[in-house]
Amino acid sequence: MAVINFSALAIPDYSTFEEVFKTRCEIGWSEATLHLPKAGYKVYLVLDETQVLFKNGNSSPKCKSSGFWELVKYFLSDAHHNVRVLMFAAYGSRVERSSLATPIHFEKQIVLGSDKLNFSHAEVVEYVTKWFKGVDGLSSPEMEAFCANVEELTGGHVGLCTTVIHALNEVYASRGKSVIDLPSPAEWIRMLQSGSLYRTNDNALFEAMTSTRAVEVLKDLKSDELDRLERIAYGADPHSDAVFVEQCLRTGILVETERQLVFSSPVMWRLFVRMRVGQTVRALHVPKTLPEMIA
Repeated sequence: MAVINFSALAIPDYSTFEEVFKTRCEIGWSEATLHLPKAGYKVYLVLDETQVLFKNGNSSPKCKSSGFWELVKYFLSDAHHNVRVLMFAAYGSRVERSSLATPIHFEKQIVLGSDKLNFSHAEVVEYVTKWFKGVDGLSSPEMEAFCANVEELTGGHVGLCTTVIHALNEVYASRGKSVIDLPSPAEWIRMLQSGSLYRTNDNALFEAMTSTRAVEVLKDLKSDELDRLERIAYGADPHSDAVFVEQCLRTGILVETERQLVFSSPVMWRLFVRMRVGQTVRALHVPKTLPEMIA
């Protein structure tokens, strides 16, 4: 078995896919896709940032990667070939390649949404144990509560879990090295529940999460698309806007669970609400009389 990893971001505008592949992977494209399989190897090609190969422009990688797409087209027609291709693309990328003589279209069953890559509960626990700097201060019940809150906040989304733990580790580093100065287990959990890290209502954790690519895709929707998303969120028949629903599922805004469409994570829902109604401005003083309330 041979596993070959490659990022499309490595392709400059003036080079072809095959040239950069050979330089980065230290193996020729023909050797990887023809000679190794013929020698009995099962070859797994893992291509990251595939959306780069959809870029427009005469000098872009899109125009220099026909060899790759022709091979993908061949593999789609021959399931017994000894090469397997796994492609990762950023949110919003189209799952087709239309500039070839015979355009490539990927069937729905072989295209996985972001929800299929989410952490399971056990993987959330493993990630927290390995990467959260404050984990030693958590007892077993506190660890269980902490991980449950991480999972609830992120929906198990890998990128959001990473962002949350990174933000909490920055708090850990800012508190100094003394155990006395570190947040208590209750404080860590409160940060996850409130979305604030350094002071009350600073929303620092929420802002960190909404700045990730996983959530920013929501900001790309136009006003009329937000209207359509709102109707779906409040129970409209998804079949009445099937193409848009499919777009939201593919870009990770929505996920389908038990035949219901829901936002992919609580933070996605919270950002959507903020985009629709804005920030709530709280009064400094509570009105005590009806005239004051009307005024």
